[in-house]
Amino acid sequence: MESIEVDRDRADTRKYYQTVKRFRKGFQRRLNACKDNNGKLIEWHDKILEHWVSYFKTQFEREDNEEEVFLTAEPLVKEPSQGEMEKAICNLKINKAPGEDGITTELIKNASLELKERLHTLICKIRREEKLPDD
Repeated sequence: MESIEVDRDRADTRKYYQTVKRFRKGFQRRLNACKDNNGKLIEWHDKILEHWVSYFKTQFEREDNEEEVFLTAEPLVKEPSQGEMEKAICNLKINKAPGEDGITTELIKNASLELKERLHTLICKIRREEKLPDD
């Protein structure tokens, strides 16, 4: 009870209400158990750990003839078209600070068609190879 008064006096309302709630509910035993493959209840800590170890071993093991399959969403996403890139360039805001490369949005917006085509080619190459160029 003293801890409740101390929390109230300190104006620690969150801790105060947590303590009040704990006193009102009283002691509640927590059940640490799980069911095994047969549906039996396992209550001993060591047996529970053994069960989870065996469970996860079966989940992560593959048979030797099974091929590893990686599912990815990448093929579903098409490379950006020249038109999409033009639209993105038009939506760039001006009078913003340049990035690490020092290129301003004004420079990109006012670039020639040839430069925009090269930029599009570079973006597509980076996307395919998943690697940024060194220079």
